[in-house]
Amino acid sequence: MIKLVDEYLFFLHNGKQVSENTFKSYSRDLKKLVTFLEKNGVEELTKVDYGILQTYRKHLQDYGYAAATITRSFIAIKSLFQYLCDMQYMSMNPALGIKLPKADGTPNPVLNRSEMEKLLNPPVVFSFKGLRDRAMLLLLYNMKMSISELVKLKVSSVDLGRNCLSYSCGKQDKTYLLNEDTKEALEAYINYRRLEPEDWLFPNRYGNPMSRQGFWKTIKNYAKEAGIEKEITLYSIKQGEL
Repeated sequence: MIKLVDEYLFFLHNGKQVSENTFKSYSRDLKKLVTFLEKNGVEELTKVDYGILQTYRKHLQDYGYAAATITRSFIAIKSLFQYLCDMQYMSMNPALGIKLPKADGTPNPVLNRSEMEKLLNPPVVFSFKGLRDRAMLLLLYNMKMSISELVKLKVSSVDLGRNCLSYSCGKQDKTYLLNEDTKEALEAYINYRRLEPEDWLFPNRYGNPMSRQGFWKTIKNYAKEAGIEKEITLYSIKQGEL
């Protein structure tokens, strides 16, 4: 897969003779795409379709990338697949029609210390929902994971004895050390609910894994109750002050 990307980058550098900054930007964005595809079991660039690229766009949004960054990445991706079509590696450009977020030129809002404390310490904690949501928020704040990864965790991913969280993402195994606050929140939540290893770590009221939409609805409700008027995004939480 990387050979086709390298071929295209060679064409950019030596054929179109783009600027060094443009070349570096395209190279970085395309190799990020290749990493995502490999982790998700896509072995050939020519097998990429519209649905896969839509999933990648959502992946970037989950990680809190700015609208301008996502748009820039897809300009490179669209150009790559157009090249593959021109060279007859593919018959159709799968990036055509991908809807991208609009960039308004304003910086992404970041939560200040007071706002983060209100969000991570809601008034009602000692209940299944309260304990679940606090553990979930602390994990999101302290770990480098997307929301899609977070809601698919099993209880068996948590090892309180070793103070770590381990799970598989595509073909990659990830392990994160838990800080004291996150460990205590997880331990209180798991013990309160008496969860079994095979259970979903963050289920909804029906016992199924929480959806991304359900997660955001929950978090935005807490933000509203706390009087936080800033837009709540993954970026604003992960970059928040504590």
